[in-house]
Amino acid sequence: MPFNALDQLTSDETVNPMMYNWNRVYIKYCDGASYSGNAQYRYQDNIAQLTSDIHMKGFPILTAVKNSLVQKGFKNASAVLIGGCSAGGLAVLMHIDWWRQGLSASAHVVGFADSAYFLDHESPLTQFVTKMKSVFALHNISGAGVHRECHRRYRSTDLDVGEGGEEWKCMFARYLLPLIRTPVFIVQSKYDSYQKHMILNETIHDIVNQYAQTLTSQLISFVNTTTTTSNTPTLSTTSNHNNNNVITTPPQHGLFLDACARHCGLSSRIRIGRVTGMDAFIHWYHNHHTTTTTTPIVVHQDAPFPCPHCCGKDFPRKILLEEVSGLSEEEEMHQLHTHTHRTSS
Repeated sequence: MPFNALDQLTSDETVNPMMYNWNRVYIKYCDGASYSGNAQYRYQDNIAQLTSDIHMKGFPILTAVKNSLVQKGFKNASAVLIGGCSAGGLAVLMHIDWWRQGLSASAHVVGFADSAYFLDHESPLTQFVTKMKSVFALHNISGAGVHRECHRRYRSTDLDVGEGGEEWKCMFARYLLPLIRTPVFIVQSKYDSYQKHMILNETIHDIVNQYAQTLTSQLISFVNTTTTTSNTPTLSTTSNHNNNNVITTPPQHGLFLDACARHCGLSSRIRIGRVTGMDAFIHWYHNHHTTTTTTPIVVHQDAPFPCPHCCGKDFPRKILLEEVSGLSEEEEMHQLHTHTHRTSS
């Protein structure tokens, strides 16, 4: 993704008011396994009579970057945000506790994961889970960049200790999140456009809504479970898609769950009520940093698919039109105009 695609990386103070003047490091995505692999294979092309080595070195590369930063004073940082989107967001979840190691105990370290909550849903056409299992094995992730506590839980053959033989689960947020000790803020679309096409492989509204309901229930259940130390707050639901559901909870993780069919970035443009993803993150960050009894907000937009006006009037029009299925171009334009008018009124 482009350097400034994640709003937390931009130097524009109007978009990124809290971190526009922070030191920034951009780690390019290069390995196809969320910076987690460490494998090497010999490839032989019998036709061309060529032999070459294939290197899958995502985690050694990430380790080299961290070591370089430590030499430049990274271990003395007072505040650190590890952020990413899509596969980069999954990398945040897989490695945030690893990044925390070696930093000062007083350092405020948090993660920001955008569009990283991929469901472990197996469609006969896309076979996403099967592919992720193959990636985990091919890249030797169990021997490299796997989240260690997650690996211990799912590698054991003793069912009283772990579930055994299911280390691949450590590439899915559903299984990682309950084990992450470093605070993480999650920004996620319940109708993630990548997942809709590449995992679910469906555009039928009822099926998309059912998939989104599973994603929503998992995320909200996780945040409630991990952030609440006394009575678990209940989620008040509403059929009015212009409203938002807000839960105030004791600390740890935070969530902004919107109904815009998007994937990655634009957290400063998407609004639930008057709150953007960036607003929610900053609120959560400051509360988590300045108090010991934090009450980060969890914001959830309750709206059925499709909901083009959930993206807001500033969202790229081309993307909106692609997400309004089953209509002619003229009807799509009319519906978009109508929703935009209602949103701004």
